[in-house]
Amino acid sequence: MLYEVRRSTTYGPSPCFGSNFETELTFFNSGPYSTAQLFFPTGSNSSAFQPTSTLPLKQSYVPHPNNKLAGEEISPLKTPLISWLQNHFFPINIPAQQLLSDGSISEPTTMVKRSTVTHPNQQGEEKMGPAASDRETRKATASRVSRREFLRRGTVVTSAATLGQAILPVSRSAHAAGKAEIKIGMIGCGGRCTGAAAQALSTGPDVKLVALTDIFENRARAAWNNLRQRYPDQVLADEDYIFVGFDGYKKVIECSDAVLIACASKFHPMYMEAAVQAGRHVFVEKPHGIDPVGARRTQAACELAKEKGVSVISGLQSRFDFGFQETIKRIHDGAIGDVVAIQAMFLRGPYNLVQRDPKLTETQYQFSNWYHFCWLSGDDVTQSLVHNLDRVAWILHEQTPIWCFGLGGRSASFGEVYGDMFDHHTVVYEYPGGVRVYALCRTQFNTYGHYNDLIMGTKGQCNLFAYRIEGETKWQYPGPRNDAHAEVQKVFMDSIRKGEPINSGYHMAKSTMVAVMGQLACYLGKELTYEQVSQSNFQFGPPPEESNFDTPPPVLPDETGNYPIPKPGITKFDL
Repeated sequence: MLYEVRRSTTYGPSPCFGSNFETELTFFNSGPYSTAQLFFPTGSNSSAFQPTSTLPLKQSYVPHPNNKLAGEEISPLKTPLISWLQNHFFPINIPAQQLLSDGSISEPTTMVKRSTVTHPNQQGEEKMGPAASDRETRKATASRVSRREFLRRGTVVTSAATLGQAILPVSRSAHAAGKAEIKIGMIGCGGRCTGAAAQALSTGPDVKLVALTDIFENRARAAWNNLRQRYPDQVLADEDYIFVGFDGYKKVIECSDAVLIACASKFHPMYMEAAVQAGRHVFVEKPHGIDPVGARRTQAACELAKEKGVSVISGLQSRFDFGFQETIKRIHDGAIGDVVAIQAMFLRGPYNLVQRDPKLTETQYQFSNWYHFCWLSGDDVTQSLVHNLDRVAWILHEQTPIWCFGLGGRSASFGEVYGDMFDHHTVVYEYPGGVRVYALCRTQFNTYGHYNDLIMGTKGQCNLFAYRIEGETKWQYPGPRNDAHAEVQKVFMDSIRKGEPINSGYHMAKSTMVAVMGQLACYLGKELTYEQVSQSNFQFGPPPEESNFDTPPPVLPDETGNYPIPKPGITKFDL
């Protein structure tokens, strides 16, 4: 029995990523980690989309007769598609009876029937029935190399002691003298890293997946099965190169030319630092730290990457959206006059709620539901609103705010699945020249949803997600549109092929610091300056080097099952 949600859907166009899709999608969620976020138009005359409720696809590891989403076909819906939906959901193939309560898989999985996404400018893949599936399985098996052959090819550094001596900086070795392959590794095997890996592999047959790691075996195997089904000739990793545990990132770095990092955000700076120190190219998902210490660690790693001549590229993908690029260029050229205020919104339902598996310890549960625990994720300003704040920095020529104050709390989201996060935040930032930014995020069911940035100027205003300017100058971006997530990976892989490193250090750490500043202002109920926060040694403990399944849980639920949350005006942090 498979957990599946099937939707016959007509999509687009997406104001974020600009792709039209028309297809039937079948989603199989990976363990208990997937949810569906649907986006609907904000109005009949608007091309901006708003998120509505989040639909949990699965509430437990094993099927339950009362779980209506287990194998149930959902009525056809017509909705626009934001491309991150593709990045978080993939047809994977773990029958529910193989998922054990501890998150492991009882036996190897098999191929299943799946549907595909067809872009108007691309040919669709053949839909796979049982016979086609068997052929694809044999093809994938034949194309994969064994551990012994893999080592014989010389693609793995066998020990950390020889790493520095055996490997040249990749900018000098990868694709030098016609080198045929870019070896990528995954650190984290959730939906986002799996999506990034798929997009990297899709940039060309020279990209090969050679290793992957996660702290949960079921997630690692789900990603591996998913990707080798979709890219059988490019997934070279066999089972010996699926690393499970907190040290797996070291082994993936050893095997790879470039690593893709997307996992519990607490670890992003540490893993990025280790990869850059080893001379590897790095894609790292946002946020780039959950506290001031982490953001500064990221900035230092970016500077080191320049010295080593390796690429570091951020998962703050807005900078790669063609429509955003052209629209913000016009703002910089004066189309709306001087910017005086920006309204930034990320309003949606709760994200990725994971029910407790009784076989897990408290710490293991918190890692499985990491998005909802501040010591692992940093909360929603840092997780979500960071996208808006990065676009704000772009619009305001990379300036940082002078100071901010914030309001936040929890009013609708109760129960252990929500961890110790707030469910609503408002942050008001003041930038040089008196520019005010009103930044709002919310994660509540059955509430108004909107994801957009509205920029007000002395001569007009801009609806950024509609790519539209009104006022003295009237302008609408005509296209082309693109998938910004996919563009990130294209630019990343091309930078390696050409030996021309790209570095996102000019914005990724600062935008993260601005988000951290706003989050802490909401927690404390105090005004904070950027200078104060950027120099602070505050860190959500324990540090990442000391965080694992043996770590005592930093927070525990009360008798009602709720975790304590910060209390503005009462909670104190040593900043």
